[in-house]
Amino acid sequence: MDSPPPPSASAFDFTLLPLRPLPSFGQRQTLGLSTAVSFDPNTVIMVATGRSLNYVVERMDYGSYLTMQAWVRSVTRGSTMQRETRESLANLVPEPEDINRPPTIEELLALPNAMAGYWRLAFRIFRRGARPIWRGLLVRLAWQDRQLHVLGEMGAEEQATMRAKLFGASIHHWVSSGLFSGSFRPMLVLDMTLQHLAWADVQLSRSAHTVFRTDPIVGLVQPGKVPMRHWFDRILSLTGTHNLASLCDLLAERADKANPRTFTHLELKQWASAQKLMPPGPAHQLLVACCPDVDFHRERTQLWTARWLTFLICYVQGFSTEPVTKVVAQAAINERLTSLRDKLLAGAPMTAA
Repeated sequence: MDSPPPPSASAFDFTLLPLRPLPSFGQRQTLGLSTAVSFDPNTVIMVATGRSLNYVVERMDYGSYLTMQAWVRSVTRGSTMQRETRESLANLVPEPEDINRPPTIEELLALPNAMAGYWRLAFRIFRRGARPIWRGLLVRLAWQDRQLHVLGEMGAEEQATMRAKLFGASIHHWVSSGLFSGSFRPMLVLDMTLQHLAWADVQLSRSAHTVFRTDPIVGLVQPGKVPMRHWFDRILSLTGTHNLASLCDLLAERADKANPRTFTHLELKQWASAQKLMPPGPAHQLLVACCPDVDFHRERTQLWTARWLTFLICYVQGFSTEPVTKVVAQAAINERLTSLRDKLLAGAPMTAA
């Protein structure tokens, strides 16, 4: 039986068009958003994994697809939806000290229908392969969509008050940086994304896995090396190899019929320097070959994170008022991400100036 059609992309209402091409991510492209300040599920998954949400769905067997679609359609509708969207945003947004509380199932069900299905689809797909913290990150992204949807239902005066409360510090930071001017939307999309990553860094630092206890995400964007090089250095350390050449030799030794892919030293250098994006297929094969020296799921998640940080560096280069180097863009990301993480560790709300 033929595969059913993938989800329509028309559910996402907002887009961003960079001022110039995003280095490492190909031609100048339109970035999909699901609210005015958050990337849509397809963009989130595409940047992290190199695969689109549609790609994953298209390759499901028909029975799994029907089960998935039935699950997505279980979103609460009608009177509950109408009642929830009429509530004041003040009653929906947690108090500052509780800003990182994950939403309940009932709260998630109140997501706008057009957005909820796709976030829930993404959550469903990754519920097994991802760690709880990363599933929680998807929930936070969907939760933000809900907040922004309800904000749009409020009166003009209430909107102005809540926008200042939610976004004032973010705008102030990026305007002060001198990197951006004009529309606030690119700044807000960037800062909201960094806030989610700061939350994940704090959660990972409290993990039982000792490898995650020191700057698990912030460490990937430290100046001096690009995020992908930081990730490759983790692989070198875990496999006991000294450089990319010796890692290449190790991968050649472990190539077999089940995993016949061979890697060249040039390929590894290009991926580690972010001159080229590491395709999802070779990335999977590399991690399989490195097992059991590495935890496959953990290092795949770290790879996804390194890809996202690489994307955000390119994002700054693509949206900055004047062209900036990768070094300048990475320094800006590192400074802001570190600041947001430190505020969370200190117990301060991220919306504070």
